[in-house]
Amino acid sequence: MQLLPTPLSHRWQLFQSTAMSNTGQTRTLRALGRAASGTPFTLNVGRLNSELSAISMHNYNLPLLLGSVLSIGVALLHFACIPWGTDGFRFLGAGEPIVSMSAAGHWYPPLVAFVIGTVLSVWSIYALSGAGLLPPLPYLRLALVGITAVYLLRAVTFPLLKPAFPGNSTTFWLVTSAICLVIGCVHLLGLIQVWQRT
Repeated sequence: MQLLPTPLSHRWQLFQSTAMSNTGQTRTLRALGRAASGTPFTLNVGRLNSELSAISMHNYNLPLLLGSVLSIGVALLHFACIPWGTDGFRFLGAGEPIVSMSAAGHWYPPLVAFVIGTVLSVWSIYALSGAGLLPPLPYLRLALVGITAVYLLRAVTFPLLKPAFPGNSTTFWLVTSAICLVIGCVHLLGLIQVWQRT
């Protein structure tokens, strides 16, 4: 009795992968190998990986992906102030009133840090959704417009906000406004891409 099947051919197909681009066109990458007696088989793996990477990344909104990373980074800094305490608030330039309340063990500074960190985390999630890494969230376009507007307005209107927070230094306002301007511009670029694709 024959237990193992007899090989029919030394010729075999390694793989076939089909990827859809964002324009709806299909790109098919085929790599066929032939293993005959004494014939070496070679495959350009590097070129294949670069092609697949280009196809997959082409579907993502890279500015919004970067915006999401920046937002979650700032959110983590605010969350870190809760266990970090007074030194954390002082490091972020929160101003002497907040620093003094934190040193006295007041509940207000940690609450503010938690609220700001939570809001920024939600913004980061919406940016990921707009980038295509998460399913579309409710009111995605409206949320991205609002997030972009808040970042940009915070960057350019800090002279009007300074009187309301006299404890914050000029360096704090310049640095934080510059950060908001960068994140806002990144979101704006991503938002333009969202509108162009739909």
